[in-house]
Order: sequence, then C-alpha cells, then structure tokens
Amino acid sequence: LIIYGTDETLAVFTDDGSVQLYNNDSKKIETTGLGITVYGDSIVSGVTTTARLNVTGIATVGTALSLADNVRARFGTGGDLAIYHDGTDSILSNKDQSSLKTHSSHFYVRNAAGNEDLAKFTQNEAVQLFYDNTERLSTTAIGATVFGDFITSGVGTFGKLYVTGISTF
Repeated sequence: LIIYGTDETLAVFTDDGSVQLYNNDSKKIETTGLGITVYGDSIVSGVTTTARLNVTGIATVGTALSLADNVRARFGTGGDLAIYHDGTDSILSNKDQSSLKTHSSHFYVRNAAGNEDLAKFTQNEAVQLFYDNTERLSTTAIGATVFGDFITSGVGTFGKLYVTGISTF
C-alpha cells in the first residue's frame, strides 16, 4: 500500500516487510526486522528505552546519558574502547593490549569524593604522588624529591644523593 499526497509519497506499507514514512517526499522513518531506521535528525524528549541504538553521525544528549550496570559505551570501529560500570567498579577497557593515551597538560587522579589528591601530572613540571593527601614523591628537573622517610632494601645506585637530616647506612 502506497499513500500519495499531491505529487509526493507520504507512506509505504509492504506486506511482511517495512513501513516507510515520508516528509516532503523524503523518507524519514523505516521499520526493519530489528526496529526502526531514522533518516535525518531524530529529536526525542523525555525518557527513551531501547535495547540497541546505532548512531551514524552526531548524537547530542541533553543533561545525562544513563546506562545500566554492565552496559558498555563502545568507541572505535571494532568497539576497541569500552566504558562501563559492573555494579562495583567503573571500568575503562582498551581491547587487544593497544595503548590507552590521555592527552592533557594537567592530569589529576583524585579519590572518589574528589577532595583528596592521589597523583598529579603536570606538563613541563613535576609528577607528584600523594599518600593521605600529603605529597610524598615529586619529580624534579634533575631527578626526584622524597618527602618523609625513604626506605629501600637491596642495592641502590645513585648518580648523586643529597641528604638533609639524619641518615643511617
């Protein structure tokens, strides 16, 4: 069944097949064996629940994108990068042992509450490691500085060792 308007197709209904809806003689929606295909922009307001959503082009999400536990947001042609929550842990997974790179001039790792530093990486400056929000190790232009006790076992080889305070060898 094909429904025509004035010199244009409005809808096509195929036995045991698709339903196609048109706007201004341009196909906009077609049903498939898996669900629907939308041609052009799709504007959805409110809550949308779907088992599978494939987007070709740009998708804009309003205030939040919510995924259930163990549902992965995949990126890359082969789904190489996955981000998900397994009910206990949040996981950033990179497939096939390829590199995971972060490009940033300032990269901070903080605790879950966001109020305690664990590590800071700053371009052309120090890499800082913290224990209980207290800086304990910092790289410098000539090596590293340890704040607090430096405990080592085994053999240590140092180009230069500067000690301030009491040392026991």
